[in-house]
Amino acid sequence: GIAVEEAATAFGRLRTVASDANFSYMGVADSILKVGVNSVATEQEIINVTTQISSIAASAGFSTKEMIGLSGALASVRVPPELSRSIITRTFGQFDKAIQKNGTELQTLARVSGRSVEDIKKNWGGPGAADIFTDFISGIRSAGGQARSELEALGITSVRDVPALMRLANASDSNGVKGGLLTQTITDAKTAAGTVQE
Repeated sequence: GIAVEEAATAFGRLRTVASDANFSYMGVADSILKVGVNSVATEQEIINVTTQISSIAASAGFSTKEMIGLSGALASVRVPPELSRSIITRTFGQFDKAIQKNGTELQTLARVSGRSVEDIKKNWGGPGAADIFTDFISGIRSAGGQARSELEALGITSVRDVPALMRLANASDSNGVKGGLLTQTITDAKTAAGTVQE
């Protein structure tokens, strides 16, 4: 369980960065609970990671529920909260830099994500950001032995970031689908409704 005061503080922090027009505390609780049930992350771990990544994820265009899904995936692959913040900050920063430079790094991001350069430029920073990141993580998994060089081509080289992103890319969902964890946790967070009983 989670202490009421701790949950209230975390939910309040999320509310201050959320851009969701229909933000709901019950919806946040439903999402945390469903992601916790269907992943190997505890509700406390999900809250701790979400609190750490919420500002950068919100500025990238993630909804509150998408942040919770990403947090559940990171906690499931045992990336601690503070390291999660650093990894997401640097990775999303590289995405921003690639878009601003409009060069080979952006082409790498688009290729790995299976999207066009224009699609990335149009949707990163808005409601399509979580889909781009999920596609990017899937693309890293699909790259197999070339995954590290793809990350390097995008400027992601940190000795902490690369292994964590590789674990995220290769983590299985609850049905054993290799590489499906991030997709599952974001989907669970977005579709959770009525999970918490009042």
